[in-house]
Amino acid sequence: IDDWRLTYIEPIPNTNGWSLAIGNFRSDYLVPVNQLRNNIILISLLISLIGVVAAFILGKWIAAPVKKTLEMINEMGKGHFTLRTNMKSSDEIGQMGRAMDEFAGNLQKYVIGAMQKISIGDLSSQIPIIDEKDEIGPALTQTISAIKLLADDANILVEAALSGKLSTRADASKHEGAYKDIVKGVNETLDAVIKPVQEASYVLEEMSKGDIKLRVNGDYQGDHAQ
Repeated sequence: IDDWRLTYIEPIPNTNGWSLAIGNFRSDYLVPVNQLRNNIILISLLISLIGVVAAFILGKWIAAPVKKTLEMINEMGKGHFTLRTNMKSSDEIGQMGRAMDEFAGNLQKYVIGAMQKISIGDLSSQIPIIDEKDEIGPALTQTISAIKLLADDANILVEAALSGKLSTRADASKHEGAYKDIVKGVNETLDAVIKPVQEASYVLEEMSKGDIKLRVNGDYQGDHAQ
């Protein structure tokens, strides 16, 4: 009752009014179409399900190392260099993680290690220069060299003073910035200390020769004035 029949009628020539009728139910024609439709829907659902599962797994696989790398970058931004990603994969994310680990390791070993040594007066650190674009290595090397030069000049002045060579001075032109000011200040301090001593020694020497009229004429301050 719910189905209807498709019928084709064709008159038969030379048969005195006879006709040929061929028919079939509509549902019989639509069976292959319905099967194809159902198969397409089923395949679409399967592909969608596979896509969702794959996206979830892939997202989790990518998100975890990216999250770990981001966490490490945030820690480094706070000055914490002990965290490592420890990635083993050979893809781009794994390479990025290993590069971050190597970078943090180099900072911890060479930069922080050298700074800690400098803070206690140890200037023995040898900083490697990674390549011609390296900015950290040369800057640290230059810092250590500048402090070494300042320490060397200080040792020269100490040794000269202990040897009685009171006229020895450090060459301030070899230094720059605050280091240059320090060396100039030390030289001027030595001049301020030694000049009245030298003049007093000269006056005493002349007095020992009988010249008691000679006086110290320098305009000195503090203990030297006394």
